[in-house]
Amino acid sequence: MKKLSFELIRKIDFVLVFILAAAGIVVLSVALIKELIPDRSTPNQVAVVADEDTEIKEYVEFNRKLRDVYVFDVRSSGIRAEEDFYADMKLSGSAGLSNSFGGSYGRDGVTNLLFVNGKTKEERKLFPSNVFIYKHQFEQDGEHLEFPHACNVYAVVKADTNKDKLLNSSDDVSLYVSDYDGNNLLEVSPSVISFRFIGEDEFMFTEYDGSKLSYFVYDCKSRTKELIKSAVQEISEKEIAMW
Repeated sequence: MKKLSFELIRKIDFVLVFILAAAGIVVLSVALIKELIPDRSTPNQVAVVADEDTEIKEYVEFNRKLRDVYVFDVRSSGIRAEEDFYADMKLSGSAGLSNSFGGSYGRDGVTNLLFVNGKTKEERKLFPSNVFIYKHQFEQDGEHLEFPHACNVYAVVKADTNKDKLLNSSDDVSLYVSDYDGNNLLEVSPSVISFRFIGEDEFMFTEYDGSKLSYFVYDCKSRTKELIKSAVQEISEKEIAMW
């Protein structure tokens, strides 16, 4: 049997080292590509919190006039809402936004609402400290306009409850109502799973305790909440239809 020469062994070692180095480069490249290219298998988030190193700008933007008050959005560049979110607002012709996912990030998110009295110019913030107003619908005035007719309704994300550094419907969504001018703000529920208007001054929402889904009806005129039905069942996703 022929003995392997030292020169042949050295060449074999060089080839093995080269192959291992090339394999390492391929593995590293794949890892970098995964970091740079977003995962398309999961839906885009409704809103994100800006990076800590990014300067966050806050500003006001006129929304609409309600009777004798002017309503301004308080917006923050620290929260981004999707373009689809605002496209639905234009289609519906109201401030209420449908529960849309997907699409690219759009405008800055609403973190508060400012109500200005048209006569006295007195200003009132809806919330004492900023939150993420996920969706909202103002009281309507007139027989043929959309409901509700007796209160403003707000779906609000107050904190990153699931600790994923995002503010969206995956977090707890609280439900609030107020008078048309922002007065008498009241929390109806600390965490809702679904929401929809069912009448001129009524809406239905659900709460979930991990096993039981409870259906409630809220009356805007009387400011009362009534349990209609409870059922032990699993839930799929939140459905907060406010348009």
